[in-house]
Amino acid sequence: MMEKSVYSDENASTAMEYIANSSSVFTPPPTTSPTIENLDAAEETHQFDADAAFLLNITLICCTLLAYYLKKNKCYFLPESAVAMLVGVFIGGIARLTVTDLTLFSFSPEFFFFVLLPPIIFEAGYSLEKKQFFENIGAICLFAFGGTIISTFVVGMLT
Repeated sequence: MMEKSVYSDENASTAMEYIANSSSVFTPPPTTSPTIENLDAAEETHQFDADAAFLLNITLICCTLLAYYLKKNKCYFLPESAVAMLVGVFIGGIARLTVTDLTLFSFSPEFFFFVLLPPIIFEAGYSLEKKQFFENIGAICLFAFGGTIISTFVVGMLT
């Protein structure tokens, strides 16, 4: 005696009708063959990304080598974060003189405040000696509290 299969023609046609009537089924768009314009745009984007990656690597290598040089020669008058910022200013100046499209070098203020500034502040605080900090605690508090109060009133008056 033969049992009825779950995968019969009736079930297949019912499933096909359900799929045809269902609006939640995603159908991918038809693929197009690549054109010359698409390939040129892709090549231009690839070249831009390659230049950006190269310049970023050069910047990181320069910062690393200069940090090593500062530590090796015991140059404590200039912190590593200041050297990294000077390298950025130098490379940015060269880029401004040589590159016509500066979209690579633009970034939002949020990127600066949330990504670049915290390591700079951390390094400055980490390399600070406790003795010097507590010798100058009065001036530090004066600038912190006084500057905050002055800034509050100035911003309040301007808005």
